Amino acid sequence: MQVTETQAEGLIREFKIVIPSADVEKQVDAKLQELCAQVSLPGFRPGHVPMSLVRGKYGQSVLAEVVQKTLTETSQGLLKERKLRPAMQPHAEIVTFPDGKDLEFTLKIELIPQIDFMDFTKIELERLKPVIKEEDVSRALENAAASQRRFGPASGDRAAASGDMVVIDFVGKMDGKPFEGGAADGHQLELGSGQFIPGFEDQLIGAKAGEAVTVSLKMPEQYPAEDLAGKEVTFDVAVKEVQEPIPFAIDDELAKAFGVASLDELRTQMRASLEKEYQHVAHVREKRAFLDILATGHAFELPPGVVEVEFEAIWQQVQERRQQQQTAKAQGAEIEDEFEDMDEETMKKDYRRIAERRVRLGLLLSEIGSANDISLSQGDINGAIAREAQQHPGHEAQVFEYFQGNSEALQRLVAPIFEDKVVDFLLEKAKIATREVSPDELLAEVQATVEKAAGVDKKKTKTGKKAAKPAKSDKTAAKAPKKKPATRKPAAKKTKG
Repeated sequence: MQVTETQAEGLIREFKIVIPSADVEKQVDAKLQELCAQVSLPGFRPGHVPMSLVRGKYGQSVLAEVVQKTLTETSQGLLKERKLRPAMQPHAEIVTFPDGKDLEFTLKIELIPQIDFMDFTKIELERLKPVIKEEDVSRALENAAASQRRFGPASGDRAAASGDMVVIDFVGKMDGKPFEGGAADGHQLELGSGQFIPGFEDQLIGAKAGEAVTVSLKMPEQYPAEDLAGKEVTFDVAVKEVQEPIPFAIDDELAKAFGVASLDELRTQMRASLEKEYQHVAHVREKRAFLDILATGHAFELPPGVVEVEFEAIWQQVQERRQQQQTAKAQGAEIEDEFEDMDEETMKKDYRRIAERRVRLGLLLSEIGSANDISLSQGDINGAIAREAQQHPGHEAQVFEYFQGNSEALQRLVAPIFEDKVVDFLLEKAKIATREVSPDELLAEVQATVEKAAGVDKKKTKTGKKAAKPAKSDKTAAKAPKKKPATRKPAAKKTKG
């Protein structure tokens, strides 16, 4: 075997490797001899098939198998001999395929960079400690009560307002003719909820019980029923009743609605839930801030291929999210378009920066973990699989089987656990100052951290264009909880019977 190093620049190593044809043929012959003793062909007893026939039938497949085995073993041997640490799977490319010729191939390797660790004991970090006060618990109880609210007849003969429930009969028409799926009787619609297509609910505000209202609007361009998409339609609406929300009193009855015996017990549970929730938010924010310090405190060359793979994975997620938002908006959903006013070149630049950060942190945490004998126990791994299995009720066994047979998927699943172990190890060395904050102050700090990571100033860059949001593409990004947009439903549903 002849090995020639053809490139040694930065983290890239490339070799030309030549395997004598005689070595390849020897392995092929040995494999064919094994087949001769096993193969069975018509007209011959098992084990007595002539070598010429076996070679003619299986020669090419055996040759391909031998070549692949040779590539793998040679590559692994070269890495071990030269003590090379690849950052990703080496890339082998065959130059000449053995057909009476030597096997020649190139092997390209991207190396893990040399990383000099910063002094972790000199890191200074602020730890935010959320303090839950009685007013926070009371506000949570008010929200809980609002979620349990009921509706009753509106007082007096007043007109419907946003937040009211109207009971309506309606018939949808296009060109004066009713269309399929556009009628319902006794339908309960909360005005302002966004349940129906844009414009429908707004035109019922001000209506009174017993009145007839004609709703005119244009159907969304991406409406599921193609014959209605983008068309002008009307709805003949009969308002049967106007109902107003009845506040759910914050008392023992509210507690019972949530499965506890008393209001005091509900308050206790609510406080514990808030403390757990905001402690988690604080931990995520702290981890993000700490990772920022690690990322900026370690300058080393990044393997370009690893960065490219990470960027492509992020970019695919971005494109999918972008398409989902465009489809939702076309169907009438009122959602924030995070990609509005962003050109593709700017987006790619921003998300490549996110990819570089993730690769830098991934390599850094891996090296720190290795240097300090930090690893995952079998219990850590089994726990991660069990938690994932709980997300798929009825398919737990299949989830376990999937991860047991898919090492790459398992690695992705447990990577955050390893990351947390390394971060917790490092946090013990850092100088941490604790500051008490309210929940609102905590969320403001989280939002500021996200905007700083995205390089934004009041959600806009200096050029006036939005910066890429890291939260969904950066696994370590923390983001303040955000209210989900209301789900849009078709204009109407048919009543049964």
